[in-house]
Amino acid sequence: MVIRFLGWTLLLTTALFATALDSAKGMLDERTVAGHQRLLRLLFSRDADFRTAEGYDVGKIAAVLKENGLLRTALPVEKEITVTFQSKEGASPTLFLKVVGGGLLQLGVPAPLTKEALYDGSRYRWQVVYKSASLPDPQALQMALSRYGADLRDARLDDKGDWLFVVDTRHAVLPVPRLKAGESRRTVRPVRPVWFDVSAIGSVTFREMPGSHWYPSVTVYDKMLHVLSVKRPRQRTRYLRLRLPREARYVKVTDRFSLENLRNGLRVDAGSAR
Repeated sequence: MVIRFLGWTLLLTTALFATALDSAKGMLDERTVAGHQRLLRLLFSRDADFRTAEGYDVGKIAAVLKENGLLRTALPVEKEITVTFQSKEGASPTLFLKVVGGGLLQLGVPAPLTKEALYDGSRYRWQVVYKSASLPDPQALQMALSRYGADLRDARLDDKGDWLFVVDTRHAVLPVPRLKAGESRRTVRPVRPVWFDVSAIGSVTFREMPGSHWYPSVTVYDKMLHVLSVKRPRQRTRYLRLRLPREARYVKVTDRFSLENLRNGLRVDAGSAR
């Protein structure tokens, strides 16, 4: 795995397509485009039907291509797939990775191998490799990203058969439980770190449930997933209360050693409203 952060302009730009037809052609190989010119012009003759405030609805365009047999994702055998994701300017790299990684997980790609990561100070580019019997589906990816309030702005197939997706995560939010003032809830035998939206409260308390054996690791983030604070007591802890800064948006809760230590879960008590 190679990860590189570079302080220069990314190799890939985010040029906006001039028409829905151009966007559709960008998702197809040259042979398909050349053989279906008339059909493509007919399908995307009503350009306004695909236009949005930010450009074009990539998922909708992909759906039309699939319905007409022009965009096929199924493969006869499993092969290595290379996909590049690029952020819009001003995106948080941490939030971008969290959202795109979550989208891939929903598409059945739980742990892709990072081939390259580039960051120029304003845009982030993440190239991954994984094995699959199907090619990336822009429509399915758009649906997965929408769960996070993110948008697919561009989708292109290059001459090697690899995909580039431009993803806008600038207004994304994590789809995690939002704690309300005075609310109590319980986590039940978590299999991965537990996240909460704490934007509405000023404090939160975690209590070890009988049968658990908790060594806390609790991280507080702002809305762009910048770390605000980390609590990792060295000893077992049955009770942990956090005062949250005004800019706190998320809290991630786990165990320093193993989530098996939380086999009976935690009780979570939200404090008063901000």
